[in-house]
Amino acid sequence: MSTTPRSQIDKAKNACVECKRRKIRCNGQQPCSACHWYKHPERCLYKAPQARLRLSRRSLDAVRQRLDESLDVHKRLFPLSTLDDLIPLSREKLLDLLNSPQNHQAAGSITNNDPSPSSLTYSTSEIYESPQKEHLEAVTYAEPVNIVGNRVVADEDNEVHALSLRLERPSSHLSASSAMAGLRVLLSIAPESLFMSQRGMRRPGVSTVGPSSEPNDSKRGLIPSVSRDTQSLVEAYFARIHPLTPIFDEKVFRATVAANSRTDAPWLGLLNMVYALGAIACYPCDSVEDIYYYNKAKTYIGIESFGSGQMETLQAFTLISGYYLHYRNRPNMASAIMGAIFRMAYALDLHKELPGPETSQDRQQRELRRRIWWTLVVLDTAEATTLGRVPLMDAFSFKVNVPKNIDDSTGEVTNNPTIYSKLIADIDFSKEVIRIQERLISSQQQLEFTETLTLDAQLVYWFQNLPPYMKSPEPCPEWLVQPRAGSNWKYLSLRIILHRPVLLEAALRRLSLDDLTADQRICLSKCQSLARTCIDNIGAEWRQNQYSGWPGGWFLLQACVIPLLSLYTFGEETEQAVGWNQQVQKAIHIFEEMIPWGIAARRTYELISALYSKYRERPNSSAADNTIVLQQGSSAIDDQSFDQQQPQQILGNLDEWPLWEEFSTYPDLDLLDIGADWKGWDFAMETEGWNQN
Repeated sequence: MSTTPRSQIDKAKNACVECKRRKIRCNGQQPCSACHWYKHPERCLYKAPQARLRLSRRSLDAVRQRLDESLDVHKRLFPLSTLDDLIPLSREKLLDLLNSPQNHQAAGSITNNDPSPSSLTYSTSEIYESPQKEHLEAVTYAEPVNIVGNRVVADEDNEVHALSLRLERPSSHLSASSAMAGLRVLLSIAPESLFMSQRGMRRPGVSTVGPSSEPNDSKRGLIPSVSRDTQSLVEAYFARIHPLTPIFDEKVFRATVAANSRTDAPWLGLLNMVYALGAIACYPCDSVEDIYYYNKAKTYIGIESFGSGQMETLQAFTLISGYYLHYRNRPNMASAIMGAIFRMAYALDLHKELPGPETSQDRQQRELRRRIWWTLVVLDTAEATTLGRVPLMDAFSFKVNVPKNIDDSTGEVTNNPTIYSKLIADIDFSKEVIRIQERLISSQQQLEFTETLTLDAQLVYWFQNLPPYMKSPEPCPEWLVQPRAGSNWKYLSLRIILHRPVLLEAALRRLSLDDLTADQRICLSKCQSLARTCIDNIGAEWRQNQYSGWPGGWFLLQACVIPLLSLYTFGEETEQAVGWNQQVQKAIHIFEEMIPWGIAARRTYELISALYSKYRERPNSSAADNTIVLQQGSSAIDDQSFDQQQPQQILGNLDEWPLWEEFSTYPDLDLLDIGADWKGWDFAMETEGWNQN
C-alpha cells in the first residue's frame, strides 16, 4: 500500500493567497511558480491552516446549556420583549425599559412562578397574531352557527373588531396586515384600569361564558315582527346592494318575483337573502327582521346545496358570505363559505370565458357570468384586508374578461356611470390589494421605505385614473354617491395600513420621535395625514342608513386609532397633539351620530371614548386641560406639494397627487434620499424632475 508524502498533501490543500485570488493552480512552493511567473514573489504568502472545531455531544450540550441560561436571564429581565425587539435599542433605552412599571410587574410575576404574566402588554408578534405561539394547540375559533336575537357585531364574540377587550381568548389568525392590528396595539399599551372600568369589558384572565353559548330567542322575547311588504325590501336591495354587487340581471329578477311562479329551493333561498339584506337597508340597526329571512333562507339552502350546480345557490351564498355573515359578526364562517363558493364557481366554469365567439343572443349571459366571477374576487380580496390573510388564489391568472360598462337602458357600452362602474373600478383596486397584502404578510419586518413609497404610488395612480364621477366632489347619480364614498374610504384605509407599521412598532417599543429615522418619520406623517383625511371624509359623506353607517363606522374605527395611538406614543413631545385631539374628538362625535345606523357604532363609541378618557387622565396629557375644541367642517387635508414637474401622462397634476403631501411637516428631513422606482420613473432631486429609466 503506497502512501502519499506529507508535503504533497499540504501542496494540494494549501495554495498561496495570490493564487487563491487569481483562482489558478499553485504548486505549493515558496515562491510558487505562478508568483514567480507574474514577478511578484513577495505576494506569495501562505496562511496557516486553522484547527478544525470538533463537534462532540459534550460540547453541544455545553452550548445548549449556556443558551438556555442566557434565555432564562433575558426572560427574567425583559419578560415582555423578544430579543429582536431589544437588539436595536441603545443602552439608555434598555435601562428605561428595564425600569418601566409594566416590566417590573411582569418580572415579578415570573419570579413568583406565575406562568401567566400580565397579558395587557404583548410583544410585536403576539399583538399582530392573536394565537399565542406557545399554545398552538389552542388556535381555534368558535362562532355561533345560528344567528338569534339581536347579538350584534359588537358583542363579546367580536374577535375581528377586538371590541370585547377579551385578549386572552384564543381566536383565529389575524396578521399584522389586518385592519384591526392598530387597535390591538392600542389596547396593549392602554392602562390596565380600562379593562375594569367599562361595562361589559372584562379583564384578561376572567372566565366568561364561551362564545358558543346561545341565548334563547323565546326566552329573551326577541322574535321579530316580520313585515309583509316584501316589495319594499326588494326595492331597498336594488338601491343599496345591487350597485355594490351586481350579480343579478335586474329585469329578469324583478320579472320572476312579479310572476311568483318559482317554488324551487335555490330560488327561494336566494329570494329570502335578498329580503334579509333589504331589511338591513330599510331599518335601523336594532331591528332583527333580517334574521327571520336569513333563517328562512337556510331552510332552502344548506350544505347539500353545494352538491347541486345551481346559479341561484351560488348567488345566495355570495350574499351570505360577502355581506350578511360579516354584518352579523361571523367572519370565519363567511371566509369558509367563500372558499366553497369558489369551488362551486369552478364547477360552473365561471373562471373561464364561454367557448365560441360572443353573439348578441348570449352577450347578456356572458356579462352576467363575468360580473359574478369578479364580484367573488372583489369580496374575497376585501375579506383578506379585513382579516390580514392572503386572498384565496391568484384570481387574475384566469382569463376572464372584465365586465363592460354597459348602460342597461340602451344595451350599449358608455363612458357615463352605470350600475357596473364601481365593480369595474374595484377589480383594478383588488390587484393592488393582493400585491400589498402578499408583501405585508410575507415580510417578517417592515417594508423598505422605497418599496412602501412605490406601493403607495401605485394606489395613488389607481385613484387618480378613476373616471371623474367616481371621485368626490364630482357630480354623479344619487345611487352612486354611497358606493363611491365606500370606495374612497377603502382606498384611504389601505394606504393607512401600508404606512402604519412604523407607528405600531414605535408604540410597542416605546420609541420617541427622535428615535425614528427620516424615512420612518415620513411614513409616520403620511399615516397620520391619511387618517385625518379619512375621518374628515367619513364625517362629510356618511348618510343615515345602515349601508353607509356600517362600513363608515368600520373604516372610521381604523382611522381614529391612528391619532389616538399617536397621542399615547408621542403626545407629550410634539405640537401636533392638538390636531390629534381634534381628530379623536371628531371621530367620537361621528360614532355617536352613527349609533342608530351602525351595528357596532355604540360599542365602538364606548371603547374609543374610554381610551381617550384614559389618555386625558395622564398627568402630562396634551388634552389634560380640557381646552381642545372640536372644529366642525375642518379641511380634509392641507396640500403642501413640491414644485417639481412630473410626467403628466402618468401622474397628472402634482397639486392633485397626494403622495408627497405634508413632507414639510418635518423640515429637518434629508429629502435627498427619497426616491421611488415606480413604473420606470425615478424622482431625481439633483435635477428637480422625473427621469425615465
